[in-house]
Amino acid sequence: MCCCTTGSNKSGESGPSASTPPGCATGKCPCKPLSSIKLLSVTFKSDHNLLKDYDTDWKDGGARFPKPEWTPAAQHPVSHTMDKPVTVEVEIEVEPADACPETGTLKGEGPGGMVFEKTGVSFAAGKQKITVTSDKNVEKKIQELNFQVNWKTIGTSVSLSPSQSANKMFVTMDTPTTPRWPGITLKRMRHAVKATGGAGSLDPHTIVKHVMSKWSTFNLSQVYDNEWELADDATDPATGALIGADCQTIVRHTESVIRMVGCPGTTEFIVVWAKVPAPAAGIENPAYSPNVSDPKQWYNNFNPPDPAKATWRATLVDHSGGQNRYEACLKFEHGGVKKYYAGGVGRLDNVNQVIRVFKTMSWRDDNTGVIKGVIFTY
Repeated sequence: MCCCTTGSNKSGESGPSASTPPGCATGKCPCKPLSSIKLLSVTFKSDHNLLKDYDTDWKDGGARFPKPEWTPAAQHPVSHTMDKPVTVEVEIEVEPADACPETGTLKGEGPGGMVFEKTGVSFAAGKQKITVTSDKNVEKKIQELNFQVNWKTIGTSVSLSPSQSANKMFVTMDTPTTPRWPGITLKRMRHAVKATGGAGSLDPHTIVKHVMSKWSTFNLSQVYDNEWELADDATDPATGALIGADCQTIVRHTESVIRMVGCPGTTEFIVVWAKVPAPAAGIENPAYSPNVSDPKQWYNNFNPPDPAKATWRATLVDHSGGQNRYEACLKFEHGGVKKYYAGGVGRLDNVNQVIRVFKTMSWRDDNTGVIKGVIFTY
């Protein structure tokens, strides 16, 4: 079918219309009508481009999800900063190969009334990529979002097909980072967004408190080298209660989770302890040493020498009878407010409050581990 048509020109005479392609006036047919406009792919240009296709365990693994993130055959998740516009590159293909170009608009309607619109697009034969940015920002909320866009063309003789793209979008506060274990993996991101989003707030201190409050106590018998493993929520088979972990694992986990969603604020993983001469005065320093037993504080260093007590040294006894070298804390500051988030304990204002999470500072026999006497009761 030839695209050359007749119509009324400006003088009212029969002849080629104003939109007739050159060549029709000579009787030649240089192009044909559009038969299809295909949506080939959608590539996110404003995403973090860090998310890795690894969901097996809490280790790092896999490669970054490939671009484009959407095709009719495959759809990949993305992570994106909240309260920012979304920019995508839409690839289309116009057929037939000798189709007459048509000028129109590409429009997409996304979540929350977000609109993508590009006017004056030449829908010419072949493939082309169109970059378009949303008129609204992503909702200011930490969430796992179904980022569905309904696409269409306006002013063209045929419709766009398929007319919809959809990707899972992990909406974060800012660019994800990892303080220790590298890897912005799908498994870690999913957990972090759920854990922080559950706070129902964008106040950084509220988020930190919410994440850490899952563990109201610490468990000295459970230590994870990779703090992400705490997210498995292992339970006691007898009671069904969370097994949890020791204070430093809880602190490391909390810091990793908030950093994965780009939570603003300054973090420092510290330990709080005390010296025998001033047991109520908390001392802080970066984890893990010095601490109450590094260097060891021997009984004979502070008292008249007694050979029978030469193996006694100071330890911090918690309310479960556990012996500790320190209380691990996430020192977190944002908006001019500094708080100490003690693993398995809660939010405190200063190190003198932190040291009081213990029951006593006591002497223990370094050979037997048995508590021999109380130095100070908190």
